[in-house]
Amino acid sequence: MYKQSEDISEIFINCYRIPQILRELWLNKNKFSKILLRALSAETGYQSNANYIIDFTSVFLIERKEDLLDCFCEIKTIDFRVSFMERFFNNDLVSNEIIFDILSDNDFVKSIGGYEEWIEYPIMLRAGIIIRSSENKLLDIADIIPSHLDLESYLRKSILSKAYNAKKLSIEAESYFKTQYS
Repeated sequence: MYKQSEDISEIFINCYRIPQILRELWLNKNKFSKILLRALSAETGYQSNANYIIDFTSVFLIERKEDLLDCFCEIKTIDFRVSFMERFFNNDLVSNEIIFDILSDNDFVKSIGGYEEWIEYPIMLRAGIIIRSSENKLLDIADIIPSHLDLESYLRKSILSKAYNAKKLSIEAESYFKTQYS
């Protein structure tokens, strides 16, 4: 077992490419959250350490959506939360299941904060998966655009346009799309 230091900066530097340190830190959510905050605010010289911590957390430590809130217990600044969420969703190894689970829970999305800034990529990713896997002419608007989220008009238009071009919208959804976004 690794003898953990109490100094956040020292831990940040020493845990690079040593997964056991991060796994042990994960058991102490407050301390782990401070390390993650350090990674999100890292100077250029420590970007490799920061990237490792953020990527390792995204792929190996976050197993369910509630783990995100544990990560944020010491991160109160929305900018840092937004930064992590963008990195989290852009990591190709994060499972589609956890992405869908996060996006299906309005209260959870709002509890993270700043969703208007990080929601576009996961919403488009989710919509693309649903569009590709659906049968022609079967998708209703609610199937691809979560009604509980207040999304920008351009984002709604983009999603519906993709589904329309793929010939996946139901007759009602196609009619709505043509009316709203002629």
